[in-house]
Amino acid sequence: MSESDDVVARSVYLHDPESYLGAALRKAFAPPAQAEIIVFDARSEWEMPKNALQELEKKMEDGRPKTVFLVTTVMTWAATPTDPEDPELPFAEEDFRKRKPHPNYRKQMFLEKYALKLTRPGLSVFVVATGLLYGAGEDVLHYLFKCAWHGQPSELPCIGKAGEGLGVNIVPTIHVQDFCSVIMQLLKRMPEDHYVLAADLGNNTLHDIVQAISTSIGTGKIKAMSPEEALVTDGLTQRDIDLLQVNLRIESLVVKDLAIPWVAETGLVENIALAAKEYREARGLTPIRIVVLGPPASGKTALSEAIAAKYTIHRVCAQDAVAKALAADKELAERRDPVTGRLADDDLSGAFAARLTGWQCQNQGYVLDGFPKTSPHLKLLYGGGHDAAGNGGGDGDEDAPAHSPVPPPEHVFVLDAEDAALRARVMASRDGDEERFERRLKDYRTNCTPDAGPAAGFEALGVLPIPLDATQPVDTLLQLVAREVGAPHRYGPSAEEIEEQRRAVERAAREAAQREEAERLARESSEREKRAAAVAAWDARLGELRSHERELLKARSQPFRQYLMDSVMPTLSRALVELAEVRPGDPVDYLAEFLLKAALQQS
Repeated sequence: MSESDDVVARSVYLHDPESYLGAALRKAFAPPAQAEIIVFDARSEWEMPKNALQELEKKMEDGRPKTVFLVTTVMTWAATPTDPEDPELPFAEEDFRKRKPHPNYRKQMFLEKYALKLTRPGLSVFVVATGLLYGAGEDVLHYLFKCAWHGQPSELPCIGKAGEGLGVNIVPTIHVQDFCSVIMQLLKRMPEDHYVLAADLGNNTLHDIVQAISTSIGTGKIKAMSPEEALVTDGLTQRDIDLLQVNLRIESLVVKDLAIPWVAETGLVENIALAAKEYREARGLTPIRIVVLGPPASGKTALSEAIAAKYTIHRVCAQDAVAKALAADKELAERRDPVTGRLADDDLSGAFAARLTGWQCQNQGYVLDGFPKTSPHLKLLYGGGHDAAGNGGGDGDEDAPAHSPVPPPEHVFVLDAEDAALRARVMASRDGDEERFERRLKDYRTNCTPDAGPAAGFEALGVLPIPLDATQPVDTLLQLVAREVGAPHRYGPSAEEIEEQRRAVERAAREAAQREEAERLARESSEREKRAAAVAAWDARLGELRSHERELLKARSQPFRQYLMDSVMPTLSRALVELAEVRPGDPVDYLAEFLLKAALQQS
């Protein structure tokens, strides 16, 4: 095992392994066991590392030698006065005793002093004050990279006052992989200097850094942003603003002696292409490049628009590319065909190339709608002799592009259907021009044969075209496309999109509640009406029953009443009249005797 392998084999403790720096160090070290190497990230947090160092000082009885790295920031040097005789003289480790911190980093400076006092037999403590870390998914610079990738705002902000002095402050930087190499070499060599400045040789100004990011990823434009504006800007913290406004020239003599295997020794500006590539890959923001081909009336535009919406990429068609090319090149209009108004093939491919290599399509990607139409178009646009890796073909190709070849697409989808189905679609359209359709269909069938058309050209470039049935609904076709392409390569929703989604959810919840309430009221109203109708029906039925009973009783009582009137009432009436006249003391006995006499007389 080599000496460097022995370093990697040691066990490591990272106090924040999921952080930006922790993730980079995890790649540099072996998985942690019982820690011999301890790394504390105190660039923004100081209290937890302080408490951990105090505990470490108390628990040194286990006898295992330990190496501690306290990672701080050059902000502990931010207020150090420069040499009045030579203001451009850089600071080095030998100046660390006269360093003065930024007001917001006094506690980190106290922590540096405390850590350096802990070095003793069995415990080696290194304080590494690092410049602004960049690379991989980005840390402090992530706001600028993200704004440039989105193109919002179109002018990348540079913190400072507008004018010639904008962003003239020098920001010390170091690529995160180079920083990890510094830690590794310190472990390997264990130098006598225990205070280390970690910075590259770039000494780039903030203006140059912002301009490089904007040019490499965004629109190439920058603008001034005051510190006051920066404080109220979403995505920028006080720590970010402090680091971007630092003005320090750093020359790390210790790092120079370590002779690390540099990734970006000359700084961010000169290595912006590498930083941009790492940023896209680490964040999963690689562009999605799609081409949709097919005959006229096959639904290319509808599918392209659906793809662009799903993947948040840019739909590029001939009208769009030519319009932008004419706006950018006034002489291009003079080269158009005087009869048809069309551009020559090389000018047309140049217009598409300019659009496809612009920052928007390079960042998010594109879906190319209906182009290239012919094999010469494909060769002029993509350079027919180039493969998916961008390797060129032979010299002297008459169809070689005048511009740099555009990287081939990752996915090609070819819509097609029977001519009769396409004709039926055109005839069903109110705006269908049958004569023009027939002409375009004939041209397509002539130029796009299975062996010589653009689809075959893409296959030669290493991109296998996927056939799609043009008679299927767009939603079905989009599902088939999604299976091939996979998930979108983009950031999650922005704060505005999240807020809009929240409002949409609330709106949907309100509408659902209103519908539910309306349905409840409708049900209650219907139930009331049903109950009222039932009660009314019951009352009517009851009335009918009662009337029927009265009539039945009346009919049944007629014979009995007549019997009483004929046989009983005459005698009973006389008895009652006499009873009223005589008024006997025992009226009941008197009435009984009267009725008995009357009965005997009648018999």
